[in-house]
Amino acid sequence: MIVHLFNSTLVSGPETLVIPALPSLGEDLGQTVEVWNLAELRKDSAAEKPLAYAEGFGLKTRSFPVGSRWDWSTVRTLAQTLADSKPVLVHAHDVKASLYLLLAQSFAWIWCPSEASKKRALRFTTHHGIHARNGRMVRVYEWIYRFFCLPFFDQILVVCSSDKDILTAQGLSGEKITVHLNGVDRSRVDPSLRPQLKAGIQQRWEERFQLSLKGKCVLGVAARLSPEKNHALILEALKLLKEKNQDWVCLCFGVGHLLSELKQRTETLGLLKHVVWCGYENNLSEAMAGFDLLLSVSIGEGLPINLLEAGWAATPILAARVDGVNDLVPEGHSELQQSGLPPKPTAAEVAQRLGELISNSPLRDQLGTQFQKRVEETFSGTLWKKNLKNIYFRFIPKP
Repeated sequence: MIVHLFNSTLVSGPETLVIPALPSLGEDLGQTVEVWNLAELRKDSAAEKPLAYAEGFGLKTRSFPVGSRWDWSTVRTLAQTLADSKPVLVHAHDVKASLYLLLAQSFAWIWCPSEASKKRALRFTTHHGIHARNGRMVRVYEWIYRFFCLPFFDQILVVCSSDKDILTAQGLSGEKITVHLNGVDRSRVDPSLRPQLKAGIQQRWEERFQLSLKGKCVLGVAARLSPEKNHALILEALKLLKEKNQDWVCLCFGVGHLLSELKQRTETLGLLKHVVWCGYENNLSEAMAGFDLLLSVSIGEGLPINLLEAGWAATPILAARVDGVNDLVPEGHSELQQSGLPPKPTAAEVAQRLGELISNSPLRDQLGTQFQKRVEETFSGTLWKKNLKNIYFRFIPKP
């Protein structure tokens, strides 16, 4: 049995990337696969969302209630469950899940002495973006994770090339670190049929948000409302863009604690007629064709799933080349140069590039088609699963 261990109250990038692939991955490996989740009781009912999502794919799940930041009763329960179920490999996702797994295995001899002499399950971890962190406690966890946790894992997977460089520079063995680039499969939009699909999606948005999109260039932002996503810079750029008198509107999808602050800033900058805060949309991945352009100027990223989803929809992007975006739209890629921004763009740089793309519909269509080709060839979910399977086969026997 292989276990994937999460600590999340949201079904976001890591969950939508990993969980849908697990049923067929288990068949390929000749193993049953389960999804376990550290359920934060402080988050109330939201704690079980990832498990409900996994069960929708027919996966067996287990929940481990967590009542505090360091819940030793949960560590003990996890250790006992590992001893009873005897998985061959446990793959933890990100910081807290990895810390709890390491503690459960390290102290299992206290609670399960009869298992102390037996071979432990292999432990893997995926770090979903080193720079995409904010908050004091998150940074504390990150520090503990890197220096006191990762050295004791059998394999460390990172979702972008820059993360491997960071970890090896800090002394971790390069042999333990594997770059496993994100990849997803979504419904492919034929570029020739995109205008018709876009019109239908925009009509639904017009009805939902009570606005008119006819004749306007629809810009999109799809990200949680947190500091590293840099919505403040987007608003500053849009203020400059408004002065160009171009016909556009920006729909911002996502939730987070900065919502009130960003709404106030939108009003202060005189952007109420141009920027709409749309909240959470459950199936936004299927509506990416509704955007004429998807914008991302994050300070830090892993390898953004929303940009990959835009690629499947042949929707062009304009993204700051940070972390995994460099893998997706590398410097020097001649066909996609217009899709990349400097790692730390100014508002003026963003506004200038937006203005150029808004006024040039044929260029947007060309970039969307070329971006779709790159995603299909290099960042598909099929390739992601194949690469993960090959990583596993380095440690466990083939069926």
